[in-house]
Amino acid sequence: MMDWFKMQTVWGASVERLSDAEAGRFIKALYAFVRDGVEYEGSSGREDPTIWLALEALRGDVESFKNKEANQKAQEEALKEKRRIAAQARWSKQTDASECKRMQVHAVASNAEVCIASASQNKNKNKDIKETLLKESKESDRAFDQFWAVYPRREGKQTAKKAFEKIKPDDDLLNTMLTAIQRQKQTDQWSDPRYIPHPATWLNGRRWEDATPVQTQVKPVKVVSAAQYTQRDYDENSLEEILGVGDLFR
Repeated sequence: MMDWFKMQTVWGASVERLSDAEAGRFIKALYAFVRDGVEYEGSSGREDPTIWLALEALRGDVESFKNKEANQKAQEEALKEKRRIAAQARWSKQTDASECKRMQVHAVASNAEVCIASASQNKNKNKDIKETLLKESKESDRAFDQFWAVYPRREGKQTAKKAFEKIKPDDDLLNTMLTAIQRQKQTDQWSDPRYIPHPATWLNGRRWEDATPVQTQVKPVKVVSAAQYTQRDYDENSLEEILGVGDLFR
């Protein structure tokens, strides 16, 4: 604890003015505070102001030392924990290696039955995975072929197929898409091939969810030809009567 005690130069002149007895009481007061934390209660001697000044400075030194000591202790504890974890990891690694070696020796001794069984299981598992992927690929190709056969604008097939595979439609969604295509093919917009979206654009935009515009029913205009009228000859009196004028032709 005495490491906390640090005689500062500023106290030197003040201590020199004290008698030996007063200087002794000065040293004892500081020592008691540093070692045991005992606060100086004061006396009637000349040393009191010097002691108060020194103790005030020491409080800051003591607090700083305590913080430094706490930080150092925390760092030491963290380093110990780090070393402990590293040692445990090395031990676990060695233990795993020993266990693996023991199992290998046991497998060899038992004609490697464990390895053969594991290899067989992995082979069957890989086979199942390949069959599943192949089946899914065939189903995806079949679904896309249905889409491609119905869509009226067959451009950019590979790009359209990539967009189709991202969606991965099930049977219900595929039916929805095909129905939407058939419905949109009846609209005025799709009657002109220039305004039909590219297949990939239609897929990426989820255009099967678009509301189909209602067809405008235009009432046809009845064209009457001249052949539908009966030819009639009019004389002068008939024309004057129809027009309401008299003596028009006289």
